[in-house]
Amino acid sequence: MLNNVNQNLATAEAVRAVQEDDGVMGMFVTGEHDKPNIIHVMELYRDRGALVDYAASSAAKAFFQKTESMFISSRIVENLETKIPLSTKGFHSNAVTK
Repeated sequence: MLNNVNQNLATAEAVRAVQEDDGVMGMFVTGEHDKPNIIHVMELYRDRGALVDYAASSAAKAFFQKTESMFISSRIVENLETKIPLSTKGFHSNAVTK
């Protein structure tokens, strides 16, 4: 079952960050089906400065302090910066409406 406390806390922070923090383009939280206590978070920032600003924000610091005990291990996989505007990816142009 994917609906666990840790995943819910991470999802709530992801939604808050995308809605409230300038430069946070997206955060996606998933839990493994066979091991729902293992979660994966993918974060997208406008640029490195946005990542630094998010990590330094009082909301992010409060989230990390509240959840630090839930992490046994953590790995950061950093990808190279890209300049692809999300609006050109067609997320909305192919949407199905009823």
